[in-house]
Amino acid sequence: MTTITEVAQSLPSYVLYPDQDYDSDWLGSQLLKIWIAARKQLCSGQMNHKEFTQALVNGVQELFDWQTQFVQACTDAGIKPNRRGLFASYCDLHAGNAFDAIPQNLHAELSWIPTWSGISVDGMYARLGIQSLRGRNTDLASVVPGAWLEVFLQLVNQSSAEVLKAARLLRGADGLEFTKKCVQSQFLVKNDPLRPSLMSPEQVITAIENAYDGAVPTFHCEVNVKALFQMAPGAAMRMTSAKGQVHLGFHEGFNGAGYMDSYAGEVIIPANAAGFLSSSNWNYGIDSVYGIVKSCFYTTPAAA
Repeated sequence: MTTITEVAQSLPSYVLYPDQDYDSDWLGSQLLKIWIAARKQLCSGQMNHKEFTQALVNGVQELFDWQTQFVQACTDAGIKPNRRGLFASYCDLHAGNAFDAIPQNLHAELSWIPTWSGISVDGMYARLGIQSLRGRNTDLASVVPGAWLEVFLQLVNQSSAEVLKAARLLRGADGLEFTKKCVQSQFLVKNDPLRPSLMSPEQVITAIENAYDGAVPTFHCEVNVKALFQMAPGAAMRMTSAKGQVHLGFHEGFNGAGYMDSYAGEVIIPANAAGFLSSSNWNYGIDSVYGIVKSCFYTTPAAA
């Protein structure tokens, strides 16, 4: 007698190669929603690595409508789809290859906000948004040092001492005022001598002064979605574009403002980082605000 598993094995594997056409921007955004939601639960301790991977598989099954694909496979094979346990067996059979359904060259906008928990967007802006004494003004005389500056300097691996030195040389009285505020607040960030800096002190100053009040430190890329899903959940991720560049700066998604630019190097995202956003999470995403050529920022994550 033929077993359920044998029947499932005889069915065409339509679930791995859906024939329905999807808008690539929509599909990429939906897949990133699945990954980001699972990542939050993983990093908050609500999931282990196995459960994280299973959540991604379940999300792919739902997004690509495996139920309908299964029924079509049964119809084409002349098999009744309502046989008890057959759909579950079919899903189990193909679960290990579920990510084959994701197009190989599908890329989507992914942003990482360092040190953010990924939970509250309002909390992210409150803690990491640029603080200024004058609204919408981010010149050195107006900005107030805080977590936003600390996180940004750590992201680009630049020391506060070098930035303050450049500020005084480049901006005179404004640079001196900025230095005084940093000294008074005992603001201090040291760079890591074992890794290169992504930005010079002068470039850091340019980024701050051209940003926007409330903008947060942001790394952005057009991530290869399939590679992201296939990454081991316990690994840190090395992120750089095919041209060996990273796209980062300050972004404020409520009004669609900030300052982003490309720099040579790579960003290492820690294994326990959860502060990710897709284009659908911003009111105004980075791609739409800055009018970038997406292919310039194609990034395939690799284990660090």
